[in-house]
Amino acid sequence: MPAAVCVRILKPGDDLVACADLLTRVLAQTDPELLARGLPAEEMHAVRLAGLTMGPGLELLAAEYSLTPVGIARLRTKPGQSAHAPAWYREPGILAFDLLAVEPSMRGMGIGEALFQALQRRAHTLGGVELACDVPGTATPSIDALTRRGFRAVDRVQVGESHRLVLSRTVDPAAANAA
Repeated sequence: MPAAVCVRILKPGDDLVACADLLTRVLAQTDPELLARGLPAEEMHAVRLAGLTMGPGLELLAAEYSLTPVGIARLRTKPGQSAHAPAWYREPGILAFDLLAVEPSMRGMGIGEALFQALQRRAHTLGGVELACDVPGTATPSIDALTRRGFRAVDRVQVGESHRLVLSRTVDPAAANAA
């Protein structure tokens, strides 16, 4: 990871436009068909910007290099409050992340790992005992990457004709306390 990358919790009033731009670049590389058949670019940008909400139960973490976001993660501190939340998210002590994205040109530099460690530290600080996420059941690369980080499947949720796999891992206090 470049030495000058730092991860911080974004605050209300922080400029989220650069984060929305980052998500657009990530989507363009990971799912160009979705981008091509979706909304016009201006509307897609507005949707991403609106999706980067902060408020009760939501925190955004940004990895920044020279004050520019190069990675972003979103932590749900109360993931079970949604009517559509998987049952696992309603268990006590569960925190979930639903976004972790790294600038495509900076992948493989440890930025994703830095964000993951920051999520662990934050979950530990907030009293979380498990850090969870759900991914499309067909997202083999994501499932493999999460499994390598100690996540295990805890639930499978049917969504229309597809399914999502809920993965979780115990918050590691040693990793959470590492700087």
